[in-house]
Formats: sequence, C-alpha cells, structure tokens
Amino acid sequence: MRTTVALRTLAAALLTGGTLAVAVQAAVAGAHADVAAPVGPVLAVVVSHDPAPVRAAPTGYSALVNRLWPGTHVSLACETEGQTVHGSRIWFQLSGGRGWVSAHYVDAGHRWVPACGDTTYSVTSTPPSTSG
Repeated sequence: MRTTVALRTLAAALLTGGTLAVAVQAAVAGAHADVAAPVGPVLAVVVSHDPAPVRAAPTGYSALVNRLWPGTHVSLACETEGQTVHGSRIWFQLSGGRGWVSAHYVDAGHRWVPACGDTTYSVTSTPPSTSG
C-alpha cells in the first residue's frame, strides 16, 4: 500500500502522542515545499473586446498613456487596489513602469501577482475640477 508523506507524518504524530495541529502543519508545509512564489513578472493576456486603456495611475481619471489590443500578451509587475472598473478594484502595473491596466481587461490565469508595496493612490468618484 502506498502512503503519502502527509499521511506518514500524521500517523507518526498520533502514535507518538504528538499534537495533531503540528502534524497537519508539517504535512501541509511538506506538500507545498516545491511550490514557490513566482520570481519576476507575471504573464497575462488582454481579454477585453475593445482596446484596453493603460493609465498613468490606477484610476480612470488619470492620463491615458496607451491602449492594449485584445489578445495582446502583457507582463505584469504587481497589483494594487484602485478605482472600481466593472466590479473590479484590482489594477495591474505593467512591467517596466509602462502604466496601469484594470484587472477587468486582463486575465492572469489565476496566477499570483505580487502587491505593489506601499504606494497609495487617491481615487475619487468624480473627475478632478479643471476650473481655477
């Protein structure tokens, strides 16, 4: 009969009077020892029907710096929360600091994208006033 490392660890802990919680933690850690956080940018694809706007900051009110055509493969550096776009508050910063795109327009294939550090952005519900 074949057994897994997790099952053997659990059995050994129970037979030696060890704590179940410790055995479970060890089994989980061992089961995921070969899974590492991605290093470097995360590849994604633009899934919008129209060209996706790339902004200077994670808000629709910031300057438009580019557009990404549907099907374009992009490299994501990190993610942060910003203005809600069609139900999503997540924005991705493109690698190389080339701007921000809403997660509504991009599919990262459920891959983990690192957070963008401590940068905060002011997101308003109305465009800034241009009157002096």
